[in-house]
Amino acid sequence: MKGGVTDSRISDCRIENIGLDAEYGGGIRLAWGSVRNQVSGNAIHNTGRGGIFGDHSAELVIRNNRVSGSDGGAWGSRSGAAAPARSSKTTSWTTG
Repeated sequence: MKGGVTDSRISDCRIENIGLDAEYGGGIRLAWGSVRNQVSGNAIHNTGRGGIFGDHSAELVIRNNRVSGSDGGAWGSRSGAAAPARSSKTTSWTTG
């Protein structure tokens, strides 16, 4: 995969009130070729679309994040990656 962010870590951040009325208002997005990134220990509150997105990305490690008050749920992905049930508010998973 080319063009995305690789080998990064987003941890222990507080993200809130992002794009409440926006179609694409999300907390964290790793997209289009992002590989081997880690997202852990973040608190995401009040986003328009959802908490964490991993569109068309691989080998993402997402764990121990808290997502609340987001219209679209905790996880968003168009790549078909495995994810927890949308009702989950504490997120933990790894994509292949």
